[in-house]
Amino acid sequence: MVWLNEAQTYLGQPRLGEDLAAALHELLTRPDQSPVLVLGTLWPEAAAQFTASPSPGTPDPHSRTRELLSGRLIHVPDTFDEEALKSARALAQHGDTRLAEALVWNHHGRVTQWLAAGPALVARYANATPGARAILNAAIDARRLGVGEDLPISFLIAAAVGYLSDSEFDQLLTTGPLAPWPKPPRPSPQNRSRSARYGPPWKPGLPRLRKPTGHTVLPITWSRSAAPSGARSSHPPPSGTPPMSA
Repeated sequence: MVWLNEAQTYLGQPRLGEDLAAALHELLTRPDQSPVLVLGTLWPEAAAQFTASPSPGTPDPHSRTRELLSGRLIHVPDTFDEEALKSARALAQHGDTRLAEALVWNHHGRVTQWLAAGPALVARYANATPGARAILNAAIDARRLGVGEDLPISFLIAAAVGYLSDSEFDQLLTTGPLAPWPKPPRPSPQNRSRSARYGPPWKPGLPRLRKPTGHTVLPITWSRSAAPSGARSSHPPPSGTPPMSA
């Protein structure tokens, strides 16, 4: 058995992709090599590119790949129908823990997408830098408290400041992406809070996005981000964030 995850990364190689396709085709068609099973995943746009016939007089860079894929592509639906969900539940009840978790967190039957990306998203959160995790925590709490799915980046940047320790914030301000911001005067000894030292976390003259962009956080991420006790604080930290309606 040969498993090619994201097969376009192999078959799309400029020099080696066609050699690989030819070798796989020979493996599948030689009787003395059977039984053999080759499975791979392929994005629809890559499949269309690899199987398209070239125009007359133009190069044919994927001839062997097209031959390999001809008659062998299996369309995978975006969602599980009710029959598939029933079968998945039966497998989960018999001990398939990953499938059981996917069934809990899938959205409208999109089980495959969770299996492919859910654990990776959790790992990205667990290994995030302090700045990135602050952004994620701000998004998680906003969603948890009823704000809509599309979160403006300006809102996330402003809210994220409250999730940083003083040392983390100082490091971002001196060596990280906040370094270009103008520095305010030194605070008085009587008031050394972060907000007193640096004021609100937005400054005039920062680059603006050309178009309003909304960001969302998937349920699996904000569920897995809970503290070991199983619950986050019911009140997000103050950060001077402007109010935002749900």
